[in-house]
Amino acid sequence: MSIALTAECALCSGIGLVVSPEWMAWHTKPHGPAPTGPEEVPCHDCRGAGYILTDIGRAVQGLIDRTMAAHAQREHQADDYRAEAAWRESVRREREERDRDYQIAETRRMAEDAEERARKAELVAEQAWRMRGL
Repeated sequence: MSIALTAECALCSGIGLVVSPEWMAWHTKPHGPAPTGPEEVPCHDCRGAGYILTDIGRAVQGLIDRTMAAHAQREHQADDYRAEAAWRESVRREREERDRDYQIAETRRMAEDAEERARKAELVAEQAWRMRGL
């Protein structure tokens, strides 16, 4: 048992081409010069394919279209999620860099303060030695 998804186009008999309306009119009543356009044009029922979808074929095509649309939507959502995750990661890295820069600056300031206190302590000790020598 086979289920047909397509059937031969009844209008063009599966060829995909039909006689153009201008040529059809000229063939039925040949008056005057022949039309200048092509004699055969793609069939408008099957769009030149030579076959049309059956009811089952249209149902399958609809299922495929809906599935592809849902897949595309999920991919779009995944892209959005990845973009947001990348943005969050960049913000996290910026914060870490800012915190690291602050810690470096704070450590330098503390080292400079310690050096200043050490210099002052040396001056006080030197002054104390001088005062004892008097």
